[in-house]
Amino acid sequence: MLKKLALMLVGGAVLITVPIPLSAQSDHSGYTIRRALVHPARPEDDKAVDPFRRPLDVLLFAGLEPGMHVLDVNSGSGYYTEIMARVVGPDGRVYAHNGAVNWSFVKDAAERRYRGPLLNITPIHNGREEVDLPEASVDMVMIALAYHDYWFKHAARKEAEDIPAILASFHKALKPGGTLLVIDHVGKPRSTAEDINQYHRVDPQMVRGQLEAAGFIFAAESDLLANPEDNPLSSPYDPARYGRTNRFIFKFTK
Repeated sequence: MLKKLALMLVGGAVLITVPIPLSAQSDHSGYTIRRALVHPARPEDDKAVDPFRRPLDVLLFAGLEPGMHVLDVNSGSGYYTEIMARVVGPDGRVYAHNGAVNWSFVKDAAERRYRGPLLNITPIHNGREEVDLPEASVDMVMIALAYHDYWFKHAARKEAEDIPAILASFHKALKPGGTLLVIDHVGKPRSTAEDINQYHRVDPQMVRGQLEAAGFIFAAESDLLANPEDNPLSSPYDPARYGRTNRFIFKFTK
């Protein structure tokens, strides 16, 4: 994608085409995201779930652009990590975080992805849900289908998570004006800890309230992944429902 600069010279008009590096351009059209999604090195298993996860639309809504530094919270085996690493390019960076519980499930798959050619991915798996990144060092925080896991009971989690402390670490790392995006399965209103642990879903308004209490400013929401026919008392891992749950998307700023 090249932008053109037209110069009017004495005696007529001369059109001069000046290439502008993609990393220096805004990407409101999603060109770099589209390019990342069709990259030949991208795993076919990732591409197979794109229709359910709609990464192009999600990342356009988030405002991801080349050159950004992004924190991918509980990034799992790296579905979004790889896409975002290709989008932000060599001038950007993706911090692929996984807490102790997540890491116990995804360690092998994540490490295979990290051994790939993308050198702008920094894994973070220090056994903690909090991150210790420098203050105001990232442009965006992504929490995709992972917020509910703070209540998940597992042998790798020795005690209940201090959610305000976790969110405070994200707030510290995010630049003023930066974006936090959270996507999760919609649970029943006023979900209890036991509800969230059982169904792997969370009440959207609980999430919004906790993030606002942490200092994030609610900016927008999207129904890109909404499914009003979904049952909030069903497991997202039910094969008949997998990838088709009712999911909320909230965008916050700092």
